[in-house]
Amino acid sequence: MKLTVVVYAQNANENSLSATLKSLKNSTLKDYEALILDDGSENSYLDLAKKYNASYVKTDKRGALATRLYAIMIAKGEYITFL
Repeated sequence: MKLTVVVYAQNANENSLSATLKSLKNSTLKDYEALILDDGSENSYLDLAKKYNASYVKTDKRGALATRLYAIMIAKGEYITFL
């Protein structure tokens, strides 16, 4: 796997998150891992993750920096990008 695309989603708008994942799925990029990183949101984005074949990780409000560092540790891609 070449690329991990991390989508940080703390209390994100579900429609925006869905549009982001749909755009990624419809892109020409094929060898990637989509990772939804939920930093203690009140909502769960697990259904969206399943719908778009993305990984889903929920943390306990670590803060943006700590959560993103965690994403780097668990990412499977050779390269990582954050949206």
